[in-house]
Amino acid sequence: MLLRLKRSTSFVVSLAASAMMVGCASGPDKESGSIQQYDLSAVNHHLFGKLEHTENGYEFTEFNSYPNKESSWVRLTDLSPQWDTSSSECTEPLGSCNSNQALFMETEADFTFGRSAQYIFLSAFSMGIGLFGLPMEVTFNRDEYLKAANEAVGKIEGYKEDLLRYDNMISSFGDQAAEVREKHLDSEAPSINLVPKDESGLYVHEAFANNLPSVRAVLKNLPRFYVPEASGTTIEEVASAIRSDSKQQIDVMRSGVGEYEVRCSNRSSVLSVSYECPQYTLKAGDSYDIPITIKTVDLSVYKDVAFNPVLSERNRDGVEIVYKNNRIGIRNYSENYMKVRNVTYAYGGQLYTRTNFGRVIPPESEAWLLNGLDDEFDPEDSLEDMTEAKLRTGVVELGAGVEYEMGSRIESIFRKEMFYLSDIPSIERLYGL
Repeated sequence: MLLRLKRSTSFVVSLAASAMMVGCASGPDKESGSIQQYDLSAVNHHLFGKLEHTENGYEFTEFNSYPNKESSWVRLTDLSPQWDTSSSECTEPLGSCNSNQALFMETEADFTFGRSAQYIFLSAFSMGIGLFGLPMEVTFNRDEYLKAANEAVGKIEGYKEDLLRYDNMISSFGDQAAEVREKHLDSEAPSINLVPKDESGLYVHEAFANNLPSVRAVLKNLPRFYVPEASGTTIEEVASAIRSDSKQQIDVMRSGVGEYEVRCSNRSSVLSVSYECPQYTLKAGDSYDIPITIKTVDLSVYKDVAFNPVLSERNRDGVEIVYKNNRIGIRNYSENYMKVRNVTYAYGGQLYTRTNFGRVIPPESEAWLLNGLDDEFDPEDSLEDMTEAKLRTGVVELGAGVEYEMGSRIESIFRKEMFYLSDIPSIERLYGL
């Protein structure tokens, strides 16, 4: 272990001298080194060399496009070490000082004021045992490192030229990749046309075009160019491997220029359709037709169609039954009180009755008896999944009535009507029926 003395005051020097008698000797002073000037400040793409001591002195025994920060790798453009060169405090021999000659990390005695005081205190209160735990520090021997690095550099013929050539090569590939990407981004999107085939008989392009699925061409992502990792025993060996890999990357990028993929999504529930979203790649500037079959049209959710049937019936007592907006109401135009006993409604060939109603309606007044019937039946449901044949023959049967008491009499009133879907005004306007 190379041991060097870190001095602070004459007092500490005397103390350190006595401590050294335990078995440590002071090491030689560092020789100063200097970075050789190669004017590589403009280099943006770096190579790294592994600095090792061989039988021929210090050499770069391996080169790589990426460093290993756990070993003696050096960035060749500025000779900066890639490992951690920060100092660390430790004690010897009772402690653990992780010196590493291969990384120029050396141990020296640390008798600066702060650590000296700590050392004296521990020695005094441990009956001298503290002498066996000397304050030390692991530091980076920069001068020795620079001497070794410059020695290794001097053994590489064409050092500067190789690094500049490598930098220019990577920059060239980067420029090529940028040009390819720009051409890709500027490519003209292919034209995609939906070609409807109407099996429903109700598809009107001007009305339903916006309800067709959304089908669009999306530019595919090109792979990004990156500097591949390569290693070798010479700079040219590394550069050759990277050159080959980079050419392949550029070729792959060029092959993908102007390639699009298709993304499909349904925009509404008005149309029931059948089609295949293309899974193949489309090329820029081309035109593609996608057949789409219209099976049915759901007019119950189409914005321009409304089915709100109304029916009413008035009898000689001056009592009128009304169905409107999914509600059943009663109007009493007579001069007598009336008591509603039962309410009846009909839909889809079925008859439903609410008994024991017991609602009193004063003369010349009206009241809604049943609300929210759309929770039980909704005439607009008959407009779902329509075809032309269903529209022309479709009919909705609705009925409403009450049983009531007026004076000593029990009377009833009931009205039933048939509503033909083709006669709905908004449907007549849509299809010109």
